[in-house]
Amino acid sequence: MAATARRKVRRRIRAAVTGAVVFTALTMGTVGASATTPMGASVAGPTRLGAGSTPSLIPGVRSGAGPRSPMPGFLLDRGRYTAFDPPETGVNLLPAGVNNRGQITGEYLGSSNESGFLRDRQGRITKIDLPGATATEVVKINDRGVIAGAYSRTVPFLSDPNGKAHGFLLDRGKVTRIDVPGAVQTEAAGINDRRQVVGVYTDAGDTPHGFLWGKGRFTNIDVPGATYTEPIGINDRGQIVGAYENPNTAPSP
Repeated sequence: MAATARRKVRRRIRAAVTGAVVFTALTMGTVGASATTPMGASVAGPTRLGAGSTPSLIPGVRSGAGPRSPMPGFLLDRGRYTAFDPPETGVNLLPAGVNNRGQITGEYLGSSNESGFLRDRQGRITKIDLPGATATEVVKINDRGVIAGAYSRTVPFLSDPNGKAHGFLLDRGKVTRIDVPGAVQTEAAGINDRRQVVGVYTDAGDTPHGFLWGKGRFTNIDVPGATYTEPIGINDRGQIVGAYENPNTAPSP
């Protein structure tokens, strides 16, 4: 399914990386523990980032300059392509979302590090590493600048599916952890301007399910009869798009 495909893409990108990268990490207090009560319970409130935590801005490559990374990002706007990558060599960008303000989010991949990034309308790139995380995946950004993604404090979950992941929101220096109660891991995949989040979680029996989170409450999303459901995006009307695995057909390659 899509999550497996994304991991394969990341491994392919990582294999092309030849250099090492030094990351400027965000700092914050301990992320509050999530509730362990049944579905519908509230998750922990946001934790404010500590002083001096503003990420450094790194000028990105602008249109007309040759990108340096093996796999740079691009923006297609009214028929014009703009390639962009960070100034470090041996780094790949994997864009995952763009909002109506032209802000772009995605993954910033070095030889062994997995971070998120935010590219603003001026072409400046900010690396995003949640404190204590070994891997940070920034997926989508809404028009209010709120970022959704996932992170891991153990092994890098983007290269090892057994790593425990937590969903998160990043809003003006505040981090809210999103963990479906009782889940082994939770990954956010989409967000709308109402701060509703969709994604995938894995239960204790290693079965994946889709979820919708809003105002601290969770709702399961399971296509009837499907063995796997993966919501990917949600709009401001609450319409959710995704994919599911049909048990009546041969497994997808």
